[in-house]
Parts: sequence; C-alpha cells; structure tokens
Amino acid sequence: GANAGAALAGAAGSAAAAASARTARARAMIDPGSYDGEKDLQGLRHGFGQYTYPNAYFTYEGEWVGGQKHGQGKLLLGDGSCYEGAFHGGEIEGEGRRVWPSGATYTGQFHLGERQGQGTYVCDKGSHYEGEWRGNKRHGRGALRLPDGALYDGDFAFHRRSGRGTLTTPDGGSYTGDWLDGVRHGSGQMRWPDGATYDGEWRGGVFAGTGA
Repeated sequence: GANAGAALAGAAGSAAAAASARTARARAMIDPGSYDGEKDLQGLRHGFGQYTYPNAYFTYEGEWVGGQKHGQGKLLLGDGSCYEGAFHGGEIEGEGRRVWPSGATYTGQFHLGERQGQGTYVCDKGSHYEGEWRGNKRHGRGALRLPDGALYDGDFAFHRRSGRGTLTTPDGGSYTGDWLDGVRHGSGQMRWPDGATYDGEWRGGVFAGTGA
C-alpha cells in the first residue's frame, strides 16, 4: 500500500545516496575537495577533521584513519538528510542513525551504506517498524505498526509480509498464520471482532476450502 511505497521510496533514496557517496569518493581522488583537520606524517587525513567533497553535496565531520573515514562521524547531504554513526574503511558500516528531510528516521545497523541487521524505521507517514533488515528492505523477523493502528508481528521477505505472522487490527480482529507477498496465503486462523472465526487454508488473501 501507500506505507510500503513510502518505505520503498526511502529505501531507494538510501541506496541512491550510498551510490552517490561512492561516486563522490572516486571523484575526490582527482579533485581533493576541502579538508580542515588533523593529518598524519604522510599528509593523509588522520584524527579528527571536516571534509567537503568536490561537488559540495557531501560534507563529513568526524574521525579519520589513513585518509579514510573510520570511527565515529557525521555525513551531511545536500538534500538535508544526514547520517551519524560508525564508519569503517570509508564506508557507512556498523551502528548509526539516518534522518531524512521528511522527518523519517532509521536507527540501527548498516552495511556498506544500506540498512542491514537490526534497526528501527519511523516513517513520517506514521508507520513504525522494528526488526531485521537486508539491503534497505524489511527482511527477517520484525514488527510493523501501521498509521491506522494495525500491528503485524512476524516474518518479512524483501519488504513484504511472508512467512508466519500475526496481524491485529484496531477493531479487535486478528489473523495468525501463513503469509506470502503481503497477503494471507497458506494455513491460518482469522478472528473477527464479533467473535466469528475461520481456521483453514487461504489463497491470495481469501478463504480456500471449508475451514473450521
């Protein structure tokens, strides 16, 4: 839905930013940009300092080792977003926090500039996800709360509900069972607010068979 679209847009933006940062680093080997900070005996950035990339879109302030961003630092982007946290060998790697101009935030683990591992994403549209990530997508075990108050707690695969999980709605209804590509698919139990239940097979989000 719209929430998944917004999250996917955020994921695409993060991937684009990581790619842009790698391009900027390559250009910096030709044009050194502007640096104000500590250096080692070989003249490499080493210690604490601030570096503005040649295109002025990226500014990094933090720790350096042997000419590379390494340690704790803050990367500011020209669109108003920023990342603050761990760097390793010039890459965003480890624990950190990303903030987008929209107000959306992600706090957790990163790998090569992408959300990967455990983390919490708070969308400016009102959704909230806490759990596992892979390649900027919800992947693994997690809990997603939607703007309408519904809560899904279970498995995700490539940003969609897939595997086993429970969806609880604000009106008291719930479904516990199998999911595939974001819809009920497999074996599961649906409980409606009036107390009625269906326990059986599902296909593409609808009943399949008589159930119980």
